[in-house]
Amino acid sequence: MKPIINYEGYDLYIEKDKYTTNGRIYLGLVTIDGELFDDITINLPDKELNNHEICLNSNLQNDIKNKLYETDVFINLSKEEQYNMGRYNIVQVNEALLKEYLYDNGKEVENEL
Repeated sequence: MKPIINYEGYDLYIEKDKYTTNGRIYLGLVTIDGELFDDITINLPDKELNNHEICLNSNLQNDIKNKLYETDVFINLSKEEQYNMGRYNIVQVNEALLKEYLYDNGKEVENEL
């Protein structure tokens, strides 16, 4: 397990889980102690996504987004879509690279993106 980014002195890792409402993959940034730092994804249940796509949390700070894009785990295709009253970035995830940064929380999450 290695950190995906360092932000303001914190080594951050990716936590992978799933949303209980529809089984989509949840991704969050956590510290080495497993404390939630920020949510990467947001669950938009009525939004159709292609394989390996996620909806980025619109509250995720731009400098964090940019650091994540630099890792090549998240591929910004400049695809922004309207959903209800908000606009959200849809990005592709390189699952092979994602696995390198997963926080080992002891949970098995079988669903793939």
